[in-house]
Amino acid sequence: MKTIGVAILLCLVGPPARPQAPGARTAIAELFTIDSSQATVSFQVRYLRVPQVKGSFARVTGTVQFDTRTLEFNSLTLNIPSRNVVTPNHKQDNLLKGPVFLDSRRYPYIRFVSDTVLRRAGGYVARGTLTLRGVVHDFIVPLRLAPRSSGSDESIRLLADFRLRRPELARIVTRTAPGMTTLPGTDLTIRMDLPARREKGN
Repeated sequence: MKTIGVAILLCLVGPPARPQAPGARTAIAELFTIDSSQATVSFQVRYLRVPQVKGSFARVTGTVQFDTRTLEFNSLTLNIPSRNVVTPNHKQDNLLKGPVFLDSRRYPYIRFVSDTVLRRAGGYVARGTLTLRGVVHDFIVPLRLAPRSSGSDESIRLLADFRLRRPELARIVTRTAPGMTTLPGTDLTIRMDLPARREKGN
C-alpha cells in the first residue's frame, strides 16, 4: 500500500526533464485561468498490468499563458489540493490524505510551475518544477490542446494522458519518501483535463 500511495503522490510528474532546445522562443501570450469547477487530474496505479487504485483530484486551479494566434504557450501553473483526492474507498481517501502519504494538513497543495512550454510532435512539453510534500523536483508534463471552435479565443482546453513506468517512479520515490521502494511491474497512468478561460482585459 505504501508503494501505491507514493505513486499517487506523483500524479503530475512527467518523464525526466531534458535540456532546453537552442533558440527556443517565448510566445507573447494572453492570460487564461483554469476553471476549477471543471478541471480534474485523475490517476490509475497498476501492478503487473492489473489496476490497483483509481482516483482523482478536483478543484484544480492555475493559470495558462497562451497565444491564440500562434498557438504557442508561455507558461503553465497548476495547484492541486491534496485534500481533494477521491478514490472509490473512503477509508483509502483518508489514508492518502494522512501524514504517511499526501500529508494534506502540512502540504495542502501539489504545485507545478513551468519554466518553458515547447512544441513537440502532436502537442507540447511543459518543463518546470513540481513541489510535492515540500520537495522540489524537475519535471516535464506532456500536453495537447483540444480542438477549438472556429474563431473562439475566449477559452482553451489542455489535455494530458501519459504513463510513468517503474524507473521514473523509483527515482521520485527515493527523493520524496526515503526508505520506500516501488515494486517491479508498477506503473502510474495520469490524465488531466484543464479547461481555461481568458482573463478579462487581455
